[in-house]
Amino acid sequence: MPDNQINFIEEDASGRTWIGTKRGLAVTINGETKIIDRALNWASVFSHKNMVYLLTQDGTIYKYKELDNKPIKIASLPDKQEKKTSFDNFFLLGKQIILTSTGIYNYDFETQQVTIDQELHLKNGKIIRDNHANYWIYNHTGIVWYVQSESGNIKEFQLIPKEQINHIDFERYHIVHDSRGIIWISTYGNGLFTYNTNDGTLQHFMPEHWHLIAEMPFGLPLGKPGEKEFQPLEERVRIFK
Repeated sequence: MPDNQINFIEEDASGRTWIGTKRGLAVTINGETKIIDRALNWASVFSHKNMVYLLTQDGTIYKYKELDNKPIKIASLPDKQEKKTSFDNFFLLGKQIILTSTGIYNYDFETQQVTIDQELHLKNGKIIRDNHANYWIYNHTGIVWYVQSESGNIKEFQLIPKEQINHIDFERYHIVHDSRGIIWISTYGNGLFTYNTNDGTLQHFMPEHWHLIAEMPFGLPLGKPGEKEFQPLEERVRIFK
């Protein structure tokens, strides 16, 4: 291994396993591992039409040349002087959509050009891929962007109120698209949503009654679980500056 800090491990369509590290890149082919690079900080890898593309932490995009056994620089994300992190990415209508800490960029495979995304204006995005191969982007704002992979259409949902999102350590969503065209979206702390793709309606479900269970890893709870009544969140939590 070129380094012990691993950034990603991915298998491409040809069965090669790519290992990107903070100081180098390796690939495993038929059980044999080869060191491709020992210097760069590799952030992610993606494939298109049997070609492998790699992205470094400074926003440089490389194409792997198998005959030369090395990655060749082909493009760079804008504002390379700004430090970028994250680098979740997905394929959409001939382009690779790259999510970073400074924004979202599109890499066009035909022109080999990188542009700033004109529809998704957000930073630090994370991706969920649902069971219909559509994409959901979130970034700790309580907003979720639904990206349809076939059409590229984007719909925005505010699933967690802005006044509550700062009390959640990180967002957790589970998304299932059922056979009737209804998308089920579970949240962490704000119940369940359903989005009907047939008529565009969004419904929100919260339990009428719920139970608070004390988890005591080093002791026993003082009371039994039961129904609890609480004042509104803004009356129970105070933030001191």
